[in-house]
Amino acid sequence: MDSIELVKQLLKDDVIIQPTPTKSNQNYTYKLSEPDSDYTLEIKGVPLNSVIIKCDKFPNTSNFFNSKNSECKRSDYVIISQEDKLIIIIELKRSKNSSSYQDVIAQLKGATCIVKYCELLIEEFLKRKKIFSQYKYRYIKFQAKIQKRSFNNKNNPLNDTPEKMKTLYDNSTYYKKLI
Repeated sequence: MDSIELVKQLLKDDVIIQPTPTKSNQNYTYKLSEPDSDYTLEIKGVPLNSVIIKCDKFPNTSNFFNSKNSECKRSDYVIISQEDKLIIIIELKRSKNSSSYQDVIAQLKGATCIVKYCELLIEEFLKRKKIFSQYKYRYIKFQAKIQKRSFNNKNNPLNDTPEKMKTLYDNSTYYKKLI
């Protein structure tokens, strides 16, 4: 069983985002929305052998942890692509001032922990070792498009840590732009 099927076996259906129907048999389009906001992001061209997880469905961990170091935060979505061996952590923001840079980093780190927790559960209970060991991480903050044209920051070309996240100002994008 491949890694995507193992993740789907582990998680409840309402945690996994379903693709928007398209005419293409080669990739998917997804619509992601920020909770309690009117901001929606469309991602086109997502490989078929991928899964998108809604991290906000993960149980509230503040009942267990103190959260003195922001360890209870988590970002909105995670895309896992078996085809590209990528895990893309996504945070959506409606406005520029909705969270500080440090808060967004904590949210991205929290979602990374959720992915690692899922990997450990698969290892322990489904007896599959390190299914994401060959995967690379990418971190992206999307902010609602506020100008007529889209742009992104070129300061961090390889967004492989939360601190080097890529920020995109868009309401619609292509998957390949995320990697």
